[in-house]
Amino acid sequence: MGRTFTARVYRVPRGRWIIFPELCKGCGPCIETCPGDVLRWSQGLGACGTPTAEVDASGCIAGRTCADHCPDCAIDVDRETAKARVRTQHHG
Repeated sequence: MGRTFTARVYRVPRGRWIIFPELCKGCGPCIETCPGDVLRWSQGLGACGTPTAEVDASGCIAGRTCADHCPDCAIDVDRETAKARVRTQHHG
């Protein structure tokens, strides 16, 4: 049976930015590679007792660079597209 992790979800202008603190070891490639320079260390601690990343949601462009550079899959980014917005509005 799979393990369930708790996510912190931030609504950003182009979608959602998601971190799983239990997977984040505070290594930093996400912060170093963020093209918008909107990631920073949080006050919350992650898997190794180190700070986890958090986002300034208002400036996030949902580029996924942070998620692509996370070696532990602790970050996910859901980009909202015009097609997804129409589908969301249509169904709910």
